[in-house]
Amino acid sequence: MQAGEVASLQVALVDTANRPLPAEFQIESSAPLIAQVESAGDGYVVRALAPGRARLIVRERRTGQQMQLEVVVAQPAPTAARVEIIAERTTFLIGERTQFRAIVYDQTGQPINAPILWSSSNPSIIRIYSSGAADALAEGTVQITALVRDTTLQASLTVQVARALSETGDVDLEIR
Repeated sequence: MQAGEVASLQVALVDTANRPLPAEFQIESSAPLIAQVESAGDGYVVRALAPGRARLIVRERRTGQQMQLEVVVAQPAPTAARVEIIAERTTFLIGERTQFRAIVYDQTGQPINAPILWSSSNPSIIRIYSSGAADALAEGTVQITALVRDTTLQASLTVQVARALSETGDVDLEIR
């Protein structure tokens, strides 16, 4: 179980032919700060409160028969709360290759590992690969988007691709 989860627990006393017998149970947790047990109708509810291990001790009140069940409570997996695109720059020349990175943060602001799906609003201007590497192919402006897989969480960055200045002297520059 993960911390915060709730699970149902059914307990029964059965004979050797696996037929239910009348019984009255008492269930205790060896670590009530990790896992608690409560009666719920015809069964029980186990609440996972914190990471760790707890033994649930099940006793049949009349016969004294006892059984133990170990509950392992894991820390819940961090949830992505924010994604940020890291780029050394946002203007490129046709023919250049660059590497975009994405950092995903959890609810506490800590970086976490999460798979990213990259896209370009116009792949004929900038083609971006699953690694975040991108090739500037033509002049124009595009949006590069990093989407955290299996979520709707995303970040976008506007990128400009320009044509390189000609080396044949097409440009006159005068400084005064």
